[in-house]
Amino acid sequence: MRWSWCGCNIRFLVRLDRLPWMRLVPGRRRYYCSMCEADQFLARDSVRKSIPLGTASNLHCSETMRGPLG
Repeated sequence: MRWSWCGCNIRFLVRLDRLPWMRLVPGRRRYYCSMCEADQFLARDSVRKSIPLGTASNLHCSETMRGPLG
């Protein structure tokens, strides 16, 4: 699991449900990159700032795509 951004475009990130231990770090969220298949634990504010205004985002699609372990 990465604690920093993989470098792929923001449109490849999908937000996943956090594991129980991840709740100890409230400012971070778990994301999965569908491009490089990296599981990431990123700062929520930095991800939000990277989304261009007026565009749709797939960051809340954890119900449809679970990543490698889900």
